[in-house]
Amino acid sequence: MTLIKNDTFKTKHTHLSVAERRMIQMLLRKKESHRSIAYLLNRSPQTINNEVKRGIITKRFRLKVNKKQSTVFLVRSYSHKKGQACYELKRKNCGRKYKWISCVAFIEYVTRKIAIDKWSPDAIVGYAKRHQLFFRR
Repeated sequence: MTLIKNDTFKTKHTHLSVAERRMIQMLLRKKESHRSIAYLLNRSPQTINNEVKRGIITKRFRLKVNKKQSTVFLVRSYSHKKGQACYELKRKNCGRKYKWISCVAFIEYVTRKIAIDKWSPDAIVGYAKRHQLFFRR
């Protein structure tokens, strides 16, 4: 059995890097198709489509025909900087939230008991459990 495409580097389930976004921009300027770019980067064509949709910008050019009239041209092109910025904005709030955010009252209680009353952490947890101070019923 012969291998048509040698996949020594696995790129599934990984995010596009800035270098790959620059490569997409360069290849799109050379009028390459999304499928050929996907093949070159060893990515899914849908990944390239999503990235191009994410990083599309519209440039406005004004061409003066006469002194009073001008024509406006809108040119849509891909920008790797906008693609990276949109990616970072989307990924900013991803991931698991910290558990201590929901336990701020318990942390303040523990801090107060340790600092003022000189209790041990074990005694604080035992007391809180016994009196059901911070535990859901």
